[in-house]
Amino acid sequence: MKYRIAFAFLASLLLAGCATSAEVSANKASELESRDDLLSMKHGAVLLRTSGQWNDTGETSFHLFDDCAYTNWSSAEGKAWNNKFVVELQNPCRITDMLINNEHGASSAYPDMLAKTVRVMASATAPDSGYEQLAEVVLDRAGSKRITFDKKSGETTDKPYKWLRFVVEDNWGDKDSTQLYEIQAYGEPVIDSTDSSRKPRFADGVFGGTWWPLKFATEGNVLFGCACKSYKSDEDMLGSIQGNQARVFMPLIEGPGVAILNQSANGEVINISRYYQFSPKSSTSNLFALQKRIEPPSCDHEPIKNVETLIGKYLKRYHKAILYGIDFKADSAELTPQSDTTLNAIVSLMKSKPDLRLSVEAHNGWTDSNPIKNISLDFHDDSIESHNKLSEARANAVVKWLCDHEVAPSRLKAKGWGKDKPVWVDGVETPRQSLILNRRIELIDKSKSETIKGRFGDF
Repeated sequence: MKYRIAFAFLASLLLAGCATSAEVSANKASELESRDDLLSMKHGAVLLRTSGQWNDTGETSFHLFDDCAYTNWSSAEGKAWNNKFVVELQNPCRITDMLINNEHGASSAYPDMLAKTVRVMASATAPDSGYEQLAEVVLDRAGSKRITFDKKSGETTDKPYKWLRFVVEDNWGDKDSTQLYEIQAYGEPVIDSTDSSRKPRFADGVFGGTWWPLKFATEGNVLFGCACKSYKSDEDMLGSIQGNQARVFMPLIEGPGVAILNQSANGEVINISRYYQFSPKSSTSNLFALQKRIEPPSCDHEPIKNVETLIGKYLKRYHKAILYGIDFKADSAELTPQSDTTLNAIVSLMKSKPDLRLSVEAHNGWTDSNPIKNISLDFHDDSIESHNKLSEARANAVVKWLCDHEVAPSRLKAKGWGKDKPVWVDGVETPRQSLILNRRIELIDKSKSETIKGRFGDF
């Protein structure tokens, strides 16, 4: 037994020895961060476990992995050492390099709280076992370090890993808490030949934790949800699922909002990143939640599993419905087959409400290439105009589909906003994970459209 332990320890040291780390400048850190971060919710990653955070502040564990170097995590009070985080990647990945970034800690009022030693471990086996140490780095105060896993540039770790564990061991002397701003990982996802990563795989159930319990139910690629509290009976959700990720219209007590929901492979954990505005003129707020499956599932309500009913409810209450169930092929105005469920619901709703007139408004998002590749129109591909025209083409495609299914053209209007009206408004730096929510279709009740000008916060 002791020989096996010694061998495992030696193997771990050898693997860690293959990794090299180096200080990087602020400009270089910014350049590295522009790549696709495997740890971001945008790419389906799920934070499974965390050692906690400082009281109820906004400095949550999620801020380590939110694709935004201006936000930070602070450990729980009195837990300055040995803080652990486990992240599950959407797909197994061969890791090429990582960035651990404390650059913006230069303006911290508590420089001794900044993280010093960080260990990186990975497992291809399970979230609780099979970990190998990849690297251990010592950060300068308010510094950043890039970790690469082979001396030859561009090569990867041989093994594809599904789970990463980060251990923030200590700081520069503070005994109460530790701060760290950002951890990012880059590499090559290993996706099976059937590309099952994009097929809906979101398990039903009741999930509680950071927030009150929420109940979710699925039908194909459609996600329904509700709050399990009697005084929150109006908080019915509607979203669209791709792989382990859902984009959702999520009205809660603060008002209507939108959210990214990522679920772990075993269906036991959901991460939520929700964006909302208190008023059209306010900046966007972002809330995170880590919810775990509750057994037995106790809930005072059931999700409304009817797309038509939910759209009608949103239009009546908010005069607007934000829909992620209508989608298009990349760089194209061609509707995907998965859009039919939502489109048919709109047709049914308009037949049942003959006085209803709608403005169909399309917004582009990060999933559209820049420059746009697939659209033959007379403009520069990387211009604002290109995105305006693509969104106009998408809005018109929806209107045409509805008209082809017996909705009178006089009851519909098409409008494209390009990338003009993002979900994130007035932030110091846009969290890149929020960009996934920008691509959306909004239905506006034309009788109320005087107050709704395309902005995310207009309700």
